[in-house]
Amino acid sequence: MKLDRIDRRHFFKTSLLGSTAALAVGQLGGNVLAAVTKPEREPDAGLKLGIASYTYCHFSLDQAIEMTKQAGFKYINLKDCHLPMQSNAGDRQAARQKIEAAGLTLMGGGVMYIKNNGSEIQRVFQYAKDAGMPVIVCSPVPEALDAVEKKAKEFNIMIAIHNHGPD
Repeated sequence: MKLDRIDRRHFFKTSLLGSTAALAVGQLGGNVLAAVTKPEREPDAGLKLGIASYTYCHFSLDQAIEMTKQAGFKYINLKDCHLPMQSNAGDRQAARQKIEAAGLTLMGGGVMYIKNNGSEIQRVFQYAKDAGMPVIVCSPVPEALDAVEKKAKEFNIMIAIHNHGPD
């Protein structure tokens, strides 16, 4: 029904419905409104949003963990400023436990720059394994890609290639 102008009957019906709805919300509280406006899914739609700890490179690991939580994130990726490559297996496991105790999930580490050197590649993957990192964010030289892929399969650790460019 198309109306060129609103007649009284239509105006009163619409007003009555609107007033009834407003009264119901007023009487039942905000719960009715919340039920109507609640999203059907999480706001991030399943996307895991986190922090690269490099964001907090001038702070300690404890401070980085706390600031990540304050920012509302659940996931963290560690840079070697918070978990040095020269650390031992115990230090790496302790860092992971500290992250988990804070209610965060360690997603990975990096960016790790990798040269075409077998022992260096082994060291990077052992570091990630010791810390329980499922992903290594890395920037290997092109000549190292085959060896990095082989280690990724051997250690069952995913790699994410990070390219600063333009090279």
